[in-house]
Amino acid sequence: MKKLIASLSLVLIVSLCFGQATTKVTKDSLVFREKYEVLKSNPKIKQGKYSLSVISSDKILTTGYYKNNLKDGKWHEYNSQGYTVVEGTYRNGKKVGEWGYYGK
Repeated sequence: MKKLIASLSLVLIVSLCFGQATTKVTKDSLVFREKYEVLKSNPKIKQGKYSLSVISSDKILTTGYYKNNLKDGKWHEYNSQGYTVVEGTYRNGKKVGEWGYYGK
């Protein structure tokens, strides 16, 4: 029983240390809407899911993720019909691996 409590306590401590609380932001310009998450501890740092869409049609143009204000993970760009035209991966803000470019 003591081992179980100690293990659960360790998991909780680790998750609190590494989990970063975020808040959602929606920013509109004349044509586009950006939705993303920022750190609660520093609202200037993007952290988490990102999307860019056209306000008038609500069509999504770009999706991806930020980690510590740098693009990180899978990113996709879409045309006005919703087809993927670019897809690839970022690590620490830099393109890595193979990228797909499609002509639809």
